Amino acid sequence: MELRPPRGLRGIAYKPYLWRRPTRLLRRNTPPDGDGLLPLTTAFGLPITCFDDHIGSSIRRTGVHELVITEAVVRLVDRGDVAVDVGANVGYTALVCALAAGPRGRVVAVEAHPDVSGLLRRNVAAWSADAGLAPIDPLENAASTSSGGVVRLAEPLGYAGNRGVARVDDAGTIPVETVAIDDLGVQPHLLKLDVEGHETFVLDGAVKLLQTGHPRDVLFEASEHAIGLTERLSSAGFELFGLSQDISKPVLVAADAPQRHWDAPMLLATRDPDRARRRFTAVGWQCLRRRRAAPSPSGR
Repeated sequence: MELRPPRGLRGIAYKPYLWRRPTRLLRRNTPPDGDGLLPLTTAFGLPITCFDDHIGSSIRRTGVHELVITEAVVRLVDRGDVAVDVGANVGYTALVCALAAGPRGRVVAVEAHPDVSGLLRRNVAAWSADAGLAPIDPLENAASTSSGGVVRLAEPLGYAGNRGVARVDDAGTIPVETVAIDDLGVQPHLLKLDVEGHETFVLDGAVKLLQTGHPRDVLFEASEHAIGLTERLSSAGFELFGLSQDISKPVLVAADAPQRHWDAPMLLATRDPDRARRRFTAVGWQCLRRRRAAPSPSGR
């Protein structure tokens, strides 16, 4: 269940990206380039190229995509951590992970759709020049139960306005090779899932990983597809929280409690609930702190 923040002037209190940097309002009508893409700068000062769709529009207007999730990633990922972003789209969340993890960390970004994955790789190539970020490995695969198989993607109605809604469907027309999380060769501290109903299949491909005590944290959308996922994670020893928004920070709530924010409701499953609670006590929005790109040393 969602509780929308109040509208009008009261609602601005729940939009810190505006009252912190009101000049972003001047960029709301930034036109796409000749290829129909949006070259943008995030609220934290790093560049990203997006499609002129839901994610691109959000970053163009606010500098972030899904404020509460962005802040959650910043608070949960430590320096040197490993993160896996499944359903990475053009790489926004992977970029946030790379910024939080720093150069000693590592990020694997898995995106199934060939067109979207192409823009993901383009972004990763641009970010590789920044020595302050963790290296990002982009994979054009569908995370699933096993590696080396083939699934088909379908583009549902509205895909042009939101490239994140492509989904695995037997009636789909886009063949994509599968990969299992167990075969990525990493032990992630954070796993983010956004695969439009394929989440339980992703977990089927991470059985060995879950037995190692990884990941520490899992972020995923609280959709109708999440029921089986929440049961699986609970039985594996995770505690579940909802992610809501106060005026001054994100807050953890009970998994079945209403969530207040502008975006899709999300859940956090964690093996270390005390750590998670501590990470969400500080007031403020770390993800809105602007930074400058660090030049890459030779050999990066």
